[in-house]
Amino acid sequence: MPGVVQPPDPFGTLAHSLSSKFTESHNAQVLINEYADGFCQRGSLVTSGRRSWSISKRLTVAQLQELRTFWESARGRPFYFYNPSETNPPYSHNPDGTSGRYIVRFSSDWDQTNGMVKSEAGFDIIELASAEEIAAPPASGETNSSVPGQVTVFITTEHIPNPDFTPFPGVQVSTQPVSVFFGSDMFQTSAAWAKRTDSKVFSSFTDWSGFVLVSMDHVGLGETTILDPPDEVRVYDAWAVVVYGDGTVVTTRPTTFSPVLNGNGDVLNPENAIDGDASTYASVSRNMYHTNQLPTALILSSFR
Repeated sequence: MPGVVQPPDPFGTLAHSLSSKFTESHNAQVLINEYADGFCQRGSLVTSGRRSWSISKRLTVAQLQELRTFWESARGRPFYFYNPSETNPPYSHNPDGTSGRYIVRFSSDWDQTNGMVKSEAGFDIIELASAEEIAAPPASGETNSSVPGQVTVFITTEHIPNPDFTPFPGVQVSTQPVSVFFGSDMFQTSAAWAKRTDSKVFSSFTDWSGFVLVSMDHVGLGETTILDPPDEVRVYDAWAVVVYGDGTVVTTRPTTFSPVLNGNGDVLNPENAIDGDASTYASVSRNMYHTNQLPTALILSSFR
């Protein structure tokens, strides 16, 4: 019957085995329709977020064959998966009942690397929504309560400038691309500051680009300035707080970093900017400024 969503019917259960890599994500599934006049409709596809997992396993020949057979049989079909940390008891080899059990499907191709004794197999799976979790589309101009609304972006930094040179605009921290014509939308300054946290609020989640950019630039008159010690900004932490329509508050953090190097500085330990530890930092530095050179920068993205 049209309009009736049938619940998934799992055909089996993914067998338990140890994983060499196990990454879990929890994302809101949002449908956005945008129109030429600027009007848009937003609505959640499900009433709660969907989990997904990226898994790798080191397996013997027999274990690999068993998993491959299951993968071949399950392609395009739902099956049960037990999330180890949620089973009863946790990390049980033989979980019982429904604790930690999800209905999922494979969401990637089969990836295999053969070794001398064991082989590495990798795959992704994603949770399927039950019929009752699938949200009705919102009416025109309305939004579902599980759609992300306001978002506040935070970043913790410290600036240690070279005492003999003051670049302009200097350090730029932005949630949008920056250039000579478009400055930073968070702040830009050459002044020194001790470790501090700055923020920017977006009234709508879709107004945010999804990244934070930390760059060091100078608009001068063609001169070249060599700095020793270099001009340095330290990036300790970054995160975003998202408020949903039902009042739920979720904190997300960047999971990807992208250094931008142009031969005039360096980006050291960029992973420290996304490790969630405010005592460690990534270093973005410049040891030379020239009008015709592009900035040294660090981009943090893929907030989850």
